[in-house]
Formats: sequence, C-alpha cells, structure tokens
Amino acid sequence: MSDVGEVAAKFAEASRAGKVRRYKKFGQTDIRPAVPGEEVVTMVDGVRETANKAGPGDYVARGVKGECWIISAKNVASRYGAPFTEADAEGYRSYPAKGEFHAFRYEGAPFKFIAPWKEEMIANPGDYIGTNVMGSGEFYRIEKNAFAATYAEAKD
Repeated sequence: MSDVGEVAAKFAEASRAGKVRRYKKFGQTDIRPAVPGEEVVTMVDGVRETANKAGPGDYVARGVKGECWIISAKNVASRYGAPFTEADAEGYRSYPAKGEFHAFRYEGAPFKFIAPWKEEMIANPGDYIGTNVMGSGEFYRIEKNAFAATYAEAKD
C-alpha cells in the first residue's frame, strides 16, 4: 500500500508532465443529514471503495451511480449550492454541484493508498486522482465512469 507521500509524488509527477487539469463538478447530488456515528460504505459498481463514520454536523451524499459518502457541512457549502428540492422519504434533498477538482487520469498499475479520511482507496487505470485544493496534500480518487458523469474540464 502506498502512503500519502507516494500519492503526492504521483500527483507532482503528473503536474510536471502537464497532465493535471482543473475540473468543475456539474449536475446535482442528493444530500441528507448524517446520523453521528453512522458508517457509510462507498460502493461503485458493486466494488467497495472506502468506508467512513459520520461525525456531528456531517452529511451523506449520494452520487450518480448510487454510491454514498460522508461530507462535512463545510464541504457541502463550498461544493454545492442551496438545495432545490424538499427532502424525500430517506431525507435526501437535491443540491446543484459547483465544486472543483484538480486531477489527472491515472494510467499506471492498480495501487492502494490512504485517503484523507484515513480509509484505504484503490486507484485503477483510467480513474482520476486529485485534490479539491491545490497544495492541501489531501488526495483521493474518483472512479472513471463516476468522474465522467459528474465532472467537466474547466474552460475559464
């Protein structure tokens, strides 16, 4: 398993090679308040990606492939606009996406690393590895099909 330093090195190498691009999230995401202590396992196409426990004030987001993840209130505010629907039976409301992601398309051999929330992630060829804030040192991966359905390269 790779540590954060190895993921940072892969990102730095991709950046030097001109492969890191800025992407903007588009579409909408369903979000609901999390129950403190609730464990959320992120599954994409039947494959377990990661797991995380909700803290006070956290939310659960549900993506285009039905995958769920924990998101902080701060990140909801910076990555999404105001909700535009009422809560459904599960408590989810739809929010317009507005976040950014600085990333590169990974083309190496599959490898595992520790995400910022201290859980193991696996990067496969074609997935995107990146960060929301350049210089933060916090890197994670987005599965290639989920990425294509929710991000577009920024033109501005």
